[in-house]
Amino acid sequence: MQILAGGGLLMLPIILLSLAASYIIVERLLYFWHTRETDGSVAEGLAAALRERSARELFLELQERRSPEARVLIAGLRSGRRLGPKQRQRQLDLIAQREIVALERNIPYLQNIANVATLLGLLGTVIGMISAFLGMRATGSADLDALSGGISQALVTTAAGLTVAIPSTLCHQLFASHVQKTIARINIIATELAGYFSS
Repeated sequence: MQILAGGGLLMLPIILLSLAASYIIVERLLYFWHTRETDGSVAEGLAAALRERSARELFLELQERRSPEARVLIAGLRSGRRLGPKQRQRQLDLIAQREIVALERNIPYLQNIANVATLLGLLGTVIGMISAFLGMRATGSADLDALSGGISQALVTTAAGLTVAIPSTLCHQLFASHVQKTIARINIIATELAGYFSS
């Protein structure tokens, strides 16, 4: 607590940013875990699965899955041949877009949090150095006690800002990569479904 107090008032927004980042990271990890593909990707071997089994059999099998790919495929199979190609494509696009929005939820905020935390740390560094030089000017000498307070504030806020920014940036990149891979699999599913129903 003494170290945090040494950072001054700027530690409060940095702490709030760390709490927000922690919430987003935990929430996204839980979401990705609960919607993961447990038996391999639905997109892999989809064309063969559609050839070997009826659409209804595959539909029933997918009911147990909660992944975005499975939900898009279920929507496509549900529409079946009762819709024309254009209507089916519009429905698939709508379902896919909903899944993508759910996948991307809150992830962009992590990069914003990382940027703001870094800037707050830098601001704390500048304020701490100004405080150190003002203290030195007030005493008229380079007294260690006059310098230590400002330098301590500069170091604490810089370290705190980077402590928030580094994991936020890392998780942002990992989550964004996961989302892009999922979107690619959704696109594969939509393409193979279009080919299956047009045959």
